[in-house]
Amino acid sequence: GVASPIEASSLEASIRTQTRRLRETVNALAVRSGIPIALHVKRGRVTEEILAAAIEADLMLIGWSSAPTQQRRRIGTTARAVARQSHRPVLILRQGTVVLSSPVSVVFDGSSGSERAMLTAADLAMTDSSRLTVLLAMPGESDETESAVLRARATALLAGRGLDLRFRTLAGITCSRLGLALAETPAGVLVIASDNPLLV
Repeated sequence: GVASPIEASSLEASIRTQTRRLRETVNALAVRSGIPIALHVKRGRVTEEILAAAIEADLMLIGWSSAPTQQRRRIGTTARAVARQSHRPVLILRQGTVVLSSPVSVVFDGSSGSERAMLTAADLAMTDSSRLTVLLAMPGESDETESAVLRARATALLAGRGLDLRFRTLAGITCSRLGLALAETPAGVLVIASDNPLLV
């Protein structure tokens, strides 16, 4: 590589080019879907601008990483900050993910946040095969009684939706155990409450 100075004019030109390409893509999507789409370009600190723009949003979508060409294993800092600070559902997408054709899983630990996550997951699952995998997360070791209580709460919460529910108990849940469970579960989309400690 060759080092070269960064000039404001070249950055402005690059941003204009990106904006033009994005506008063309958005317009093409609007025509194809028949749904009006508005594009707004904001400047400022990325996380703050995203959160401010999405105050009234039903759902926020954000890339896994600001560098989608890099196969990063960890979620990018912006995506992580938005997921933690947002008061709205956030969908973090990896490049190439097809959301509506992916099996859906949800982490449920009985908290109010996980109940909201469950309802969001149910809505996503209804657009796919109507199959939803519920990962019953327990902080301690395996307890059949606690697992049965969580399962009953989850079933009651989703009653009448006609979903094909699959349950899996994850005792002593950690990020590693969650990762192993997801590797063994056909899941394309994972729904998790923003206040879940695993996000940190």
